[in-house]
Amino acid sequence: MLELCNITKSYNSHKVLDNISINFRKKEFVSIIGPSGSGKTTLLNIIGGLDKQDKGDFFINGKSTKKYKDKDYDKYRNKKVSFVFQNYNLINHLNILQNIELSLTIKGINKKERKRLSLEALDKVGLKDYYYKKPYELSGGEQERVAIARAIVNDSDIILADEPTGALDPDNSLNIIKYFKELSKYKLVIMVTHNTDMAYKYSDRIIELKNGSIISDTDPYEEELIYEEKEIKTKKKNLKLKTCLFISIKNLLTKKYRTLLIIFANSIGILGILLILSISNGINSLINDIDNDLILSYPIMINKDYLDTKNTCNNDICIRENNIKNINLYDTKLLLESKINNYINDIKYDYNIDLNIYDNTNKINNDHLFNLINNLDNKYDIIYGKYPINYDELVLIINDDNSIDSAIKNDLFLQNLNYDSIINKEYKLVFNKDLFIEKDNIYKENNDINILLNKGINLKIVGIIKPKNDNSIISNNSLGYTNKLIDFIIDINNNSKIVRDQLEDTEYDIFNNKEFNLNDNLDRIGYINLKEINNIKIYPNNKENKDKIIKILDNNNINYEDNIGLIMNAIFIFEKVLKISLIGFISISLIVSNIMMSILVYINTKERKREIGILRSIGSSKKDIKRIFNSETFIIGLLSGLFSILINYILINNINNLINKKFNIIFNSNISFNIVITMIIISIILTVISGLIPSKIASKNKIVNSLKNDL
Repeated sequence: MLELCNITKSYNSHKVLDNISINFRKKEFVSIIGPSGSGKTTLLNIIGGLDKQDKGDFFINGKSTKKYKDKDYDKYRNKKVSFVFQNYNLINHLNILQNIELSLTIKGINKKERKRLSLEALDKVGLKDYYYKKPYELSGGEQERVAIARAIVNDSDIILADEPTGALDPDNSLNIIKYFKELSKYKLVIMVTHNTDMAYKYSDRIIELKNGSIISDTDPYEEELIYEEKEIKTKKKNLKLKTCLFISIKNLLTKKYRTLLIIFANSIGILGILLILSISNGINSLINDIDNDLILSYPIMINKDYLDTKNTCNNDICIRENNIKNINLYDTKLLLESKINNYINDIKYDYNIDLNIYDNTNKINNDHLFNLINNLDNKYDIIYGKYPINYDELVLIINDDNSIDSAIKNDLFLQNLNYDSIINKEYKLVFNKDLFIEKDNIYKENNDINILLNKGINLKIVGIIKPKNDNSIISNNSLGYTNKLIDFIIDINNNSKIVRDQLEDTEYDIFNNKEFNLNDNLDRIGYINLKEINNIKIYPNNKENKDKIIKILDNNNINYEDNIGLIMNAIFIFEKVLKISLIGFISISLIVSNIMMSILVYINTKERKREIGILRSIGSSKKDIKRIFNSETFIIGLLSGLFSILINYILINNINNLINKKFNIIFNSNISFNIVITMIIISIILTVISGLIPSKIASKNKIVNSLKNDL
């Protein structure tokens, strides 16, 4: 079955095995004896595939192991060999049942069968009531019996035992030796022992070593071994992901406080980025809200006069020229009405109309009159009455605290009036056509205010409103009127007799029949040329549609003013630069934390050196070791990401509440679900990457060295 030919092994120039040659039968109980340092354990390690010889050859079923790779030795240990170590080599963060089951897991045996076999093995070694105890809760002798149970549960062809009875009392020692004797009827059992009496009494064969050489062999085996092809084709199964995760979780739970500290340290970088993104979203949302409100207060302006700047160069000398240019806004009006109606709340065309509104004989200052913006009635709170609809309806706009300035109250002639008295208060609208009277084909000013008022029409206050949430979209302390009033005034004036008379003979001055300026006269009598627009005010309904309108203006080379847009864009740019800078700074800490994580993983692999050796000795591959540590970093990365999300949620809620209460604004820092998932994935990826090199180093440790000590 096994053959060692001229095996030599040295450590640090000290020859431990010197030209050893032995053949082993498939079924026999062999005891290897000799003084300490004679090479017994080293020989056992080479037979078990835990170590490799320097010289000579080791044959398994007639096949040389000279060309064996690590995966071949993994298959050999996994399928053919079971170990009973002198120092037990149990994994402390697993209970003894899990220790036994682990070797079966590596073999690929299903869960139900694993448990049944493991319980039977523990019962055989007298540990029926110890299934769920951890190794450190057992005595040395009990731990030795667990190691024996792990060896026998695998039903391997070869059992290698290094001082299996060293920590046992005489009765248990005898039971174990007798059990090995029974196993040797159908297995190869090789035992290293110092108990020569028991060895000679129960062993089939005694091999004695001294100074690395065989000095006696009671029953040598000289037959030539036959190579069995079927053994080479045996396929070893890798540890399943859930097993790797299970081992990792168990280890992390044994070091709860360290694990929590690692998770906390590892989460700082991710948490910093999450906070920046969350607050940035809150700032962007606030800026967008402000921008949307300012869109209503500060419309896009298109003026008929604009400054055209160009550079004129002559002989490398350039002069900057500024010229005032005039454009016809009527064409612009037609273009806009065909393209932007779905993007606006309102669009206003300024024809420079002076409103002649009187309270008794007192004219209202036009500065206290406000043309209401269409489609924004939802931006007002109606305190009393209703919102104006018809051309002859007005609304009083008060402060958000339901007050009105006393000076404005005087200017609007509302002194000593309560809400009931204000509602239905009437003013008189006087038309420009009625400011003049005709006599002998000449128009003269009508200075009789009573006649003017009698010819005027009534305008009535129908409601009292105020902006919602201190909104700045409307002018407080003013009288609001609708676009219908402007259209009504234009229609009345443009169709009046005085306007027709002047337009019928543009060379005749209707006031003195002398040379005159026609435009001055038309302005005086209230005529509005609808094709002569002073400026256009565009009120977009939201930021997105504002951008669409600006794109239309740019594409059609229309000059416009958007001062608030310039300011908001500058704020957006500043916010983005600040966010990128902060993320860059946090990313440095993220890199540092991952370097620290890599160091911690490396320290962890050093601390678990013996565990790595145990796993390799029972058949785990290098790949399995890497997967276990990668699973551990995966768990840490996942928990770090989730911890970052939780802390970010708590902090952001408190930040939102603090800002909302402190500044009385709606501040809503938040982060999208996609970003949450992305940051968790990034946390996992970075943490796993930080553990790749340490886990690879750990997987390459020599098994024998790993089993010698923990550090």
